[in-house]
Amino acid sequence: METKKVKQVCIGQLAIDDIIIWNKMSQYNRIGGSALYSSLGMALWKDLVGIVGKVGSDYDMVQFKKLIPSNLVPNIIIDGETSRRLWVLHDENNEHYFVPKYSSLSDTACAPRPHEISEAFIRDADLFHICPFPVEYQSELAKFLKSKKKIVTVDPDAKSCSDRPKLHEFDNLFQNVDVFLPSEIEIDSLLGIDEKQTKTDDYLLEVERFVDYYNIKVCVLKRGEKGIFLYDRTKNIRKKCKAIQVNVVDSTGAGDAFSGGFGYAYKFNRDSLSAVHYGLISAAFSVVGIGIEKLLEVNRGGQVL
Repeated sequence: METKKVKQVCIGQLAIDDIIIWNKMSQYNRIGGSALYSSLGMALWKDLVGIVGKVGSDYDMVQFKKLIPSNLVPNIIIDGETSRRLWVLHDENNEHYFVPKYSSLSDTACAPRPHEISEAFIRDADLFHICPFPVEYQSELAKFLKSKKKIVTVDPDAKSCSDRPKLHEFDNLFQNVDVFLPSEIEIDSLLGIDEKQTKTDDYLLEVERFVDYYNIKVCVLKRGEKGIFLYDRTKNIRKKCKAIQVNVVDSTGAGDAFSGGFGYAYKFNRDSLSAVHYGLISAAFSVVGIGIEKLLEVNRGGQVL
């Protein structure tokens, strides 16, 4: 019998989260991070999924291996003594903010590099999703993966999007990306507009002009409760897709879970519209519990929607 191979991989941050939710139950010392949310959103669909991330020696690998589903294949790099540790704070409007703890591993230090990716992943996987970390490291990874003829999807780093001196790095990044998956806040920063302004159809035309200017093949704009705006230049698709209506408990990692679900479906035949619906389902599972708990539950066969 042929051994199953990892056909999709998520590369990003692993973290230890303290999640504080306004007027709701909170959780402490929980494993999290963009790489975990996106890989669980991808693993939801039962294929083997690779996850690449960096942690310190204080990271509880025993807990990690016990919790993750059997179809998640880890490529974890131990680097230094301290892991990425975050306060994840939710206000009364369900907006969330990430606050690094003192002496936490920096976002630069926890960015995986090309030589740290498993050779088996490079050999076997068709699609790699690059989670948010500084754009110069995303660009390095995207260039390397494109040289290996891989499908590359990227969720940008919010800090890099708002750092004007780094904007030239996005030009380098876009040359090696098949699908760009920004949030509204991130695209607003790249466009240089006020994120709080009222969003009309003219706003989406501005997004399209940005995508055209940088010759981005596919842009999937994540708009929170407003759903998704898909602009696929390879197939001339412009489409608004509604979010799935669920009781939102914790929106941490919803965008990452969406990106994972999207990537799972996109690798088959690059059908971006179908992939959006896979992503929306993964995101819906993510938000109905605190942290990764419901993504883990459904990966184990539980029904939560």
